[in-house]
Amino acid sequence: MGAKAQCDTNLVPNTNFTILSVSSQHNSFHAINAIDGDTTTAWKSGNASFPHELVLDLGQAYNLNGIGIMSKTFGTINGKLKDFELYISSDTANWGNAEIAPSLTYQSNTSIENKKVYFGAVAGRYVKFRALSNVHDGDTSRLFISELSFYKDSCQASGKHNQAITFAAISKKTTTDSSFSL
Repeated sequence: MGAKAQCDTNLVPNTNFTILSVSSQHNSFHAINAIDGDTTTAWKSGNASFPHELVLDLGQAYNLNGIGIMSKTFGTINGKLKDFELYISSDTANWGNAEIAPSLTYQSNTSIENKKVYFGAVAGRYVKFRALSNVHDGDTSRLFISELSFYKDSCQASGKHNQAITFAAISKKTTTDSSFSL
């Protein structure tokens, strides 16, 4: 019996990403800003209500197994993503069920965090990112996304869906703290 190779997760280069559609965008904060690799720019939804959608062509098919979301790098919590769905497809007509639908939390209202959510690898070229709600402070329709990134698996896609993988944070411990176990 041979040993099975470990699969590596790598960042999908955004050089060939194109936007196929966007549900809304603000005049000064275009959707292209969410995939430009620059965390100082952002896509801001227009004043329309949720959901807000962004459909991307990644340029080629990948065995996708993760998404990175930098919600917003400036200001308050207004517009930070909370709930979303991610769809992956080999065409733009058959989306099927969402691969993941997590709810994001943040350390503080003003923290800058790149949230990463991993799932069982799914083969596809097209991605539909569907924002369902934000962590709001009186503004329930706005969305800011500084960057979206995607991760690929070097192994074959599992073909299984809805396999979100989460990791609980381990707080910093010092030698004077009581012991803990995982």
